[in-house]
Amino acid sequence: MSSLKYELGGNGPHVVLLHPIGLDLSFLSPVARILRQEFTLLTLDQRGHGESRMSVPMSSLEDYADDLHKPLYEINFASAAIAGFSFGGMVAMVSALKYPQAVSALAICACTATQTAESRGNRTEARRRCATQRHG
Repeated sequence: MSSLKYELGGNGPHVVLLHPIGLDLSFLSPVARILRQEFTLLTLDQRGHGESRMSVPMSSLEDYADDLHKPLYEINFASAAIAGFSFGGMVAMVSALKYPQAVSALAICACTATQTAESRGNRTEARRRCATQRHG
């Protein structure tokens, strides 16, 4: 069973929304309310965010993609369109590359496609700080 907190609702084609770093699924609530009128929507707290605990001190984008992949199959939600915002977009890209059979479409919003070693370190540190603040 997935250790991620998620919310599922609506009716229609499957869509996943992934939030930016330091936020949680509530960030997407306004757009989720609208999309649930025409889509079955999955929103989740990514690892170390909201009510989803950080299970490993340092996590790679592949770890976050694996985290997403698990509930997609547990709740029979694959194949889904995935929309990711900022860091969520990076996770969406890696998910599509690693699990193409689970992704029917991809929308990447306000996101870079590449990272330098410095920016990767900055994002890792930001995720660590967020998880520490939320979970001690």
